[in-house]
Amino acid sequence: MNEIQARIYAIIGQKFIISLEEIKPETTLYLELGADSQDVLELILDLEDEFDIDIPESMAQSFWTVGQVVDSVISLINEK
Repeated sequence: MNEIQARIYAIIGQKFIISLEEIKPETTLYLELGADSQDVLELILDLEDEFDIDIPESMAQSFWTVGQVVDSVISLINEK
């Protein structure tokens, strides 16, 4: 696990009160973590603050799994 992925997992773990060992790339935000749209919005804001990025709404709407979140954040960081 790289540093960015570890930081994202830590944010998700804290937000959804889940241990880091339970978080996998295929973990779904809505079904397995029980997130609602407000939770995902707050997660996006936390990620934007943590990594100093802007996550476009079109990208955020595709966030269904933790892996998609990680891939998108890494992509945005690399574009900076």
